[in-house]
Amino acid sequence: MGRRGRGNARRSTFNVQPSTFNVQRTTVEAQSPKLKAQGKFQDSSGQIRPNVGRPARRGAGAFTLIELLVVMAIIGILASMMLPSLSGAKEQAHQINCVSNLRQLGVGLQLYRDDHDFRFPPKTVLETHPTSPNTWVSKDLQFGLGGRDPVFPLSTWSALAASRPLNPYVAPSPVYRCMRDRGQTALGIVPSNYEALGSSYHYNAGSLTVPQGAVSANAPSTPRRDWPVRRKPGCRNRSGTS
Repeated sequence: MGRRGRGNARRSTFNVQPSTFNVQRTTVEAQSPKLKAQGKFQDSSGQIRPNVGRPARRGAGAFTLIELLVVMAIIGILASMMLPSLSGAKEQAHQINCVSNLRQLGVGLQLYRDDHDFRFPPKTVLETHPTSPNTWVSKDLQFGLGGRDPVFPLSTWSALAASRPLNPYVAPSPVYRCMRDRGQTALGIVPSNYEALGSSYHYNAGSLTVPQGAVSANAPSTPRRDWPVRRKPGCRNRSGTS
């Protein structure tokens, strides 16, 4: 056999070996998932032996107990870091909502003053008795200058929605509700002022009725001499002095 014949024989032998190796590798890879599931493996000699080094997993996407505990610990740490910021954002949202409500109520109150000679609403209002039309009952406005009707028995002393002076300017809506309203248990106003009285905001009306626009029997008809009198700059009194 010449050199050319020997070279061809070597090439044929070299070409056969990779194909045989690929067949064996394909067979092992096809059997490996099944063997892994059974906790076994095939060694280089082709024998199937039990895998005592590491237990096989039940599935490709399964987790061990330690991995699950690590993930839960990481989630807990992230949650503890985010809770303070979330609570702060929630409180800030409540404050923004409350400021917006007060602004709208303030605009409505100013519109009321423009229509009533710059006078504030009174702290009480007269309503007809439900069973006696010829009888008038004084109802309170301090717990509800606007908003919807109060529930019974609070409606016996709190004004109804039709008698509240702010409703024509700011209609009954969630504008009268504060998100932090928890009611007043000592006064029987539960679960909140908004649900019981129709408004979460209290009208700070004092005992003086003259500045509020109401008529009082004790109020003097003319200003007293000791009251300060404001004059515009440049105005002169009867004596000619400014």
